[in-house]
Amino acid sequence: MKATHNKASEGKVEWKFPCLGIEKDGMEVVGFSEKCVGVVLANPRFSRKLLEPFGAWNMEDFTPLPSTESVTLQND
Repeated sequence: MKATHNKASEGKVEWKFPCLGIEKDGMEVVGFSEKCVGVVLANPRFSRKLLEPFGAWNMEDFTPLPSTESVTLQND
């Protein structure tokens, strides 16, 4: 599976669940179902597997993904 983060820029965005969140360093994209609960959608470092669920994300490490950005998932 391959994930691509299509970057752009937008002003500050508020959390509204479910939503996509981007790690502040711009590396990891998570699909959040609620605060602190989500699955990895894109991670070039592969410290966590894609689609791996996790229930203890530190929300201070993330910002909501702006509507001008997207994540593309595809099979290899």
